Amino acid sequence: MMQENQQRPVLVLGEVLLDVFPDHRRMGGAPFNVAFHLHQLGIPVHFVSRIGQDGSGDEVLEFCRRFDFPVDGIQRDPEKPTGEVRVVTGQKGEHRFDILPERAYDYLSAEPVLDRVTALPPKLIYLGTLAQRHPESAYAIRTIVENFKGHGFVVVDLNLRAPFYDRDVLEFSLRAADALKINDHELEELTLLLKLDEAEDEAVRQLMERFAIKKVALTLGEEGCVLYESGEGSPLDQPAVEACPFVDAVGAGDAFCALWMEGLYSGRESRATLEKAARFAGAVCGLQGALPGDSDFYQAFRDV
Repeated sequence: MMQENQQRPVLVLGEVLLDVFPDHRRMGGAPFNVAFHLHQLGIPVHFVSRIGQDGSGDEVLEFCRRFDFPVDGIQRDPEKPTGEVRVVTGQKGEHRFDILPERAYDYLSAEPVLDRVTALPPKLIYLGTLAQRHPESAYAIRTIVENFKGHGFVVVDLNLRAPFYDRDVLEFSLRAADALKINDHELEELTLLLKLDEAEDEAVRQLMERFAIKKVALTLGEEGCVLYESGEGSPLDQPAVEACPFVDAVGAGDAFCALWMEGLYSGRESRATLEKAARFAGAVCGLQGALPGDSDFYQAFRDV
């Protein structure tokens, strides 16, 4: 039975991994970034992932414990290594990302999640597509979502990473979504795969109608974002908020999604939520990487 004094958590499903650069390593994985931001903002989070029983896995847990991030949903795999992305820098400074296969998060298990979460069903559920690239983790994620979709509002951030998705993964994710975050490049990909209208507005509305999606946040990089909501007339436009100084855009989409979810969780009005999400994404663009090294970074965004 749910205890009255407990807040229902946000259930975040997916990969935590290490981005490995030639001269340093840093925490990564869109689901982890989102969960970390939410936790720092005071939202109760149950993060579900899987890491190896290796040095990289120990590194993940050490980082989490340094920030008092809950690790009870992070499974450990005795055979498969912790997820890694090898980052190669080209001659012109561009980055190429090599997402390594056969990692622990490809073997996520649903059973411990079902046992724990049933006692306190989630208020929001987050998922993406990368952690569904392997049949075993895809089955686990689908099982979890199908068990709790009726209890929680499902937010999907596609985060498409070729070649780690197919039509089946896309269609499951879209059917599961109550709210969808998607960028303009991903909308172009869906337009081709699903034969949507070439006009952005109409393509989004077709997605919402075909898959019964209630809200779509379409992010447009430097041009900001547009929020579509079923039952509403014109979509809401939100300009981007520029970082000063700008460092990089790594993790900006995850930051936006986390603050959008924080607004959904707290019941904040859509316009105010968009503005806050844009400010937070802009602030993250002033960091090197997706996550700050100090919890004080979040102070201006707590309870605002």
